[in-house]
Amino acid sequence: MALKDKLVIEISAEQMHKSEYHYADLILPATDGQIEDAMQRARAVGREGHMQLNVLSCPKLPELADTRLDAPTIKELNFLAQRLEKLTENQLIGLNALFETQKEAGEFEFGLPLKDLINMTYDLDGMTVVPGLSSDRALGEFVRDNEMEPYMQKMTNETLKLLDLEKVGKKFRESECGVYSNGHYVARLGYCWPEVYDGETLPEPERKAVGGGFIQMLIAKSGLENPEEAKTIVNKAM
Repeated sequence: MALKDKLVIEISAEQMHKSEYHYADLILPATDGQIEDAMQRARAVGREGHMQLNVLSCPKLPELADTRLDAPTIKELNFLAQRLEKLTENQLIGLNALFETQKEAGEFEFGLPLKDLINMTYDLDGMTVVPGLSSDRALGEFVRDNEMEPYMQKMTNETLKLLDLEKVGKKFRESECGVYSNGHYVARLGYCWPEVYDGETLPEPERKAVGGGFIQMLIAKSGLENPEEAKTIVNKAM
């Protein structure tokens, strides 16, 4: 992974008997040796109680840099960086949509525990991500073209053209707890809010997803001969 995609934090520690600070930047994920070196540069070894951690950059989750964290540890941040590297593009889109929605709702007003954020990186396949949709009207057109509402299957082509697509899209989005994020439509209805990390013992690196299983179906306009022209992939509970 390119350096520009890495999570970067700043370690700072107040000097003893002085009102000055030592600082050191650390690129995550990092080895134990790299973490130890950064701690020494910040004069924070053995003085963890006087140490502060701040996220300087997180390209995979940009809003994190502007979010107050509640008592984060280097081990948690390092594990988070490892988790972010393993997520697929669609999973990252879902994570960002989920994060932004929670932040806008004021859930992080008093600080975001790393426990909650780490848990948020699991089971993201429970969300549906559709690229290229950024408005209720565009979503309504997509729903109509694929006859995704039962009542549409009984309507003629002429009647379908008379539908108020913006209202169709809004109703469909609300029913799926959907949001628009960076040019994508993300339906959060299938997300199960996993509890993988208990705040004390970090999960195994290769922990598999749990909860409800999902199958994926290609959704496309009828009559397409080429499956590569399929519109999107939709997750359905098993």
